[in-house]
Amino acid sequence: MNRVFREAPAVEEIFHVEKDWGISLAIIRGNSKSIGLSVGDITSEGDIEILSIDRAGTYLTRPSFEEKIAEGDRLLVYANMKFVKHILDL
Repeated sequence: MNRVFREAPAVEEIFHVEKDWGISLAIIRGNSKSIGLSVGDITSEGDIEILSIDRAGTYLTRPSFEEKIAEGDRLLVYANMKFVKHILDL
């Protein structure tokens, strides 16, 4: 299973909403500067909402602003696609 995630793109748009906005799956890899940041730290940058975190099969729906991002997390986000990679530093 890990092989599949390593080969997957860092950000994959799942559903296009309008113009540059969509729902995407973002995989946090070991080189991401987002590791250790809180959901609040990331969403305060604007243009992104973290809807859910898949952490090794444990699902955190509507994670709290205090929840820390960890390597390997898969984030379901609603975001401006022009900025999602920059905001999550992927």
